[in-house]
Amino acid sequence: MSQNLPANPALSRVDTIKIAKLSQRGPGKAASTWVQSHQGKRNLAGPNIRRFRHVKNIRQIDLLGKLAKGGIVMTQGAIAKIETQQRAIFDYEMVAFARALSVSVADLIS
Repeated sequence: MSQNLPANPALSRVDTIKIAKLSQRGPGKAASTWVQSHQGKRNLAGPNIRRFRHVKNIRQIDLLGKLAKGGIVMTQGAIAKIETQQRAIFDYEMVAFARALSVSVADLIS
């Protein structure tokens, strides 16, 4: 069952098996159940975005400007929710965050 899924080093074998079982429930249901099973954490990158932002001494409002230059428009509240893992992050947003913080996408999710 889980052997058909690509390997993801961020997930344990148990998590991979859970995903395989959840994906049998149909579109949309697996994702919502996955979020519930991870205590409401909706992304992996948020804490690292916050960490890199602090290390580089970038305020959220300044990060908004950098994201806007890259074509991503969001509110300061959205950044706060991403950093605290209360909001999911789209792949294109993650790329924009990585560029704005001058790090790789891999740095954000590791």
